[in-house]
Amino acid sequence: MIYNTKTELSELNEKNVERFIEGNFYRSSFATAPISPSRKLSDNNELQLMHAMANGLIEPYKSNCSFEIDSTLLIEKGILIRIIDNPLYRIKELTHSYPYVTPSMAQLLNTIGQRFKKKMEKYGQQYSNYSVMVTSALRTMQTQNTLNRFNSNAADLSAHIYGTTVDISYRDFYNSTSNVIVRDANAIQALTEVMQDLRQECQLVVKKERKQACFHFTVVDIDPQRIAEIKKDGSMLRYLYPETFSFENSAFILKSFG
Repeated sequence: MIYNTKTELSELNEKNVERFIEGNFYRSSFATAPISPSRKLSDNNELQLMHAMANGLIEPYKSNCSFEIDSTLLIEKGILIRIIDNPLYRIKELTHSYPYVTPSMAQLLNTIGQRFKKKMEKYGQQYSNYSVMVTSALRTMQTQNTLNRFNSNAADLSAHIYGTTVDISYRDFYNSTSNVIVRDANAIQALTEVMQDLRQECQLVVKKERKQACFHFTVVDIDPQRIAEIKKDGSMLRYLYPETFSFENSAFILKSFG
């Protein structure tokens, strides 16, 4: 396909920018912290902290009281979202965390729930009402310190304090039809595949924690400043073809993004 003018190239650039950043390579290139595609579920605490600190609360809360005082304001400002039970996921009774996450994590939870249900379809109609269970979300330093005394998996500095990190059980699932928590090998396999797919897509960093039987994961965000840059005329094309692209050329041969 041949595009002859700067205007045509600009329109093409704007039209394809979203598809452009969804690809594994490009998403990793424009993330707010380092990441590369992988299907391994073993990202360490240091990597999760890098993404949490880049994308979450600027100042984590030291005490439960201070967070509870500010929680309404945080929602009003769009900094955090309160998550509640819904058809895509269930919130376990939280004893050491609060059901609050960043907007991008809330969106990621929806994606996980939707993809899990889609994968469960192949196992039959009896699985249509299964959903995943959130077992931990936002923590304050106070709740984190309490956990450190009882849970060897709880890091001294946890990504949970930034609102970007959630634990989802890979052992327990919620069946809304019978209103019970169930354990099922097919559900475990489906959720594992979902987490592997999302890790490959660089949408999250994740560790499978065997002792707690959960996936501990942090959302990966795209740097909006860099996205603004590639939306400028030709910037995406220059990134893709740095050696050959020039608006001064009378024509530019561009492969279809399909």
